[in-house]
Amino acid sequence: MCKECQQTFCPPECPNFDGSGAGYRVKLCAACGGEIFDDSHYLILGVPFCLYCAEHASASDLADFFEFPETKDLIEELGGEYCQD
Repeated sequence: MCKECQQTFCPPECPNFDGSGAGYRVKLCAACGGEIFDDSHYLILGVPFCLYCAEHASASDLADFFEFPETKDLIEELGGEYCQD
């Protein structure tokens, strides 16, 4: 049992948390490489991103990351369509 949090498996908030234990899986953010210790992340086209990177990335950043030739190609992949009035 941990002396800090008084639990058998330390939660992410505990200073002794090492990413192991009950239901915690360590993933790496595809953009920044930071560790993701719990289920608070985004999966974009099956790739894990931490909250910060997913919420602060521009469409062109994501298009570059996923190797779409142009931002419009990513938007179309996500179900968007170009409209001209």
